[in-house]
Amino acid sequence: MTRTSSRPPVRGRSLIAAAAVLAVAGCGLLALSLHEPFDSIRDMQQPASTATGRTVTAPGTPAATTPAAPAAGSTPAAVSPAPSAVPSTPVLPEPGAGPRADHLVQRALDRALPRDRAAPAEAELTALGNAVWTAEVTGARRRRWPHYFRAPDAPAAYSKVRIQASIARRDRSRSAGAVVHLVWAGADPSGTYLDGRTATVQFARQGETWTPVR
Repeated sequence: MTRTSSRPPVRGRSLIAAAAVLAVAGCGLLALSLHEPFDSIRDMQQPASTATGRTVTAPGTPAATTPAAPAAGSTPAAVSPAPSAVPSTPVLPEPGAGPRADHLVQRALDRALPRDRAAPAEAELTALGNAVWTAEVTGARRRRWPHYFRAPDAPAAYSKVRIQASIARRDRSRSAGAVVHLVWAGADPSGTYLDGRTATVQFARQGETWTPVR
């Protein structure tokens, strides 16, 4: 019996081998061409400092310096904030602390607005402002300032009034004017007593006297 060889001729084997090499090379080029667009998309989606290991900046802008990453296993050092001047907060008494705590309110009011008048002038203005505001809320001695109180006989609204603290400062909205800032306590018409109420009284200089104005 004559045996027939299963192997192709030598020339046929050479053609098959060449075709296989070309197929492998073509697959490799196709894989590279498909891989590059995905790398570009991934680079755009990731932060510039981690996508490609370089910092990407817009044209015409200086490149930002990327801090070096800490070594593996090391603990990053804590960064202490720069010291800054923290203004001292005035200590205020608890609500309802009573007259014994009024000096704390006065101290807080003095710190809130720096003094811009001589002490004698401020004392005169604060005394006058206290009197005007007391007349405002209680009705007492309103006729002393007829141009300020157009209805001096109007019923009083508050009782048990106490001026806790007051300061006098220049009135920036009025030439040669002054304003007295008050903190006071009193019972409203319903009988509710509260301290820490605030008010202001404005004054204008007329000759040698201070006159309250609205």
